[in-house]
Amino acid sequence: MKKTKILLFIFFATVCIAIANEMQNTIPQWWVDRGIASSVENQFTGNILEENYSVANIGQLMFVATQAATELNDNLQDGAGSEINDMIASFPDYDESNPDANYAALNVGQLKYVAQKFYDKLSSLETGSIDWNNIVLISGGTDTTNHKYPWTAMDNPPTQVQLEENYFLANIGQLKYLFSWSIGKVIQFLDSNGNGISDAWELLFFGNLNSVTDSSCYNGNGISDKDKFLQNKNPTAAPAGSGLVFVVFSPME
Repeated sequence: MKKTKILLFIFFATVCIAIANEMQNTIPQWWVDRGIASSVENQFTGNILEENYSVANIGQLMFVATQAATELNDNLQDGAGSEINDMIASFPDYDESNPDANYAALNVGQLKYVAQKFYDKLSSLETGSIDWNNIVLISGGTDTTNHKYPWTAMDNPPTQVQLEENYFLANIGQLKYLFSWSIGKVIQFLDSNGNGISDAWELLFFGNLNSVTDSSCYNGNGISDKDKFLQNKNPTAAPAGSGLVFVVFSPME
């Protein structure tokens, strides 16, 4: 059993080195824009490259994941989604009574749990509603083969070896690798009726594709429904101060 653990550790250490080395290729611009990295050039200095092999901590994971969620919320029509946003909201605030909590070592299981939610979201972009010429995901790829979650699913039930792997310490290189995707502004979306408004948005608020046009204003507040879509506003909300409540009825199929 001891020999098995040693061999497993050696294998896992090799994977860590490979992932850390992969980070020498490039970094996303949003890391700089959102304060994860001071500059692109800085990430390729000797000290930073060596740091990729250091153990990551819980605070670093929460910070990177929070910035990643903001990046999705700012660049996708439907944002990061409730699963990611709810997870970010559940992250504990700084606790003065336990100031060292964020410095606790990060293990692979914790990293996988958080990162998997982002990869599920990235995978959902493979619907054809995204212009892949404006999407760059992990290592500069522009297709659906370049942003796959690097860990295979565990068996059901998981093996002892798979369970033990989750308790290995995760390094900074692994954390950075898993969040090395970059998403450009979405400029195409599914719009089957050609009114400049996403079908998904119309179905979300109205349950059909016939209630609004590119110039309509459903709630009468003077802002067109198309502008509300572009501004990510609720088109059925009553105008401020009106005291009215709008109810949308969708036709039965």
